[in-house]
Amino acid sequence: MPRAAGQRRLVQPPTIILTGGEPMLRPDIYDIAAYISGLDLPVVMATCGTLLNNETVGRIKQSGIHRISLSLDGATAASHDEFRGAPGAFETCLRGIEAARRGGLDFQINTTVSRHNLAELPEILDSPCGCARWYSIRFCSSPPAAEAPARPGVVRRTIRGSAPLACDAD
Repeated sequence: MPRAAGQRRLVQPPTIILTGGEPMLRPDIYDIAAYISGLDLPVVMATCGTLLNNETVGRIKQSGIHRISLSLDGATAASHDEFRGAPGAFETCLRGIEAARRGGLDFQINTTVSRHNLAELPEILDSPCGCARWYSIRFCSSPPAAEAPARPGVVRRTIRGSAPLACDAD
């Protein structure tokens, strides 16, 4: 039997996601990304946006990271900051988005959908970030004790016509 017969062949290489906490707090994050990119593996990073500016966006791109993701969980500063438990998180996210846009760095928005923000989804999708795409809408599976997760069918009905969903299954 040929040696390769028992080995699994990847049709598409896995995407490596650098995440944390805040991965940009690591002084070696750009070296790690460059190493991964040098292996011809796609590398992306999930950041809160706090450390994004013209310089760091340039370093991100130079290291081989081809996309970042930021979380936007409310249509307003009040609702997003409450959801994140961090005053100023909304403005930080928007500043990070602007830095990415200025630097030509592709970005996606992740939204954790729950009863906290379900009614705001159309507004979140039309938020000031002007993001052309929401690659993932995550359903909150372990919400705070007083909050139950939103059901996918309810989410579809809430945002139908506002934006296409990545997945239309319950």
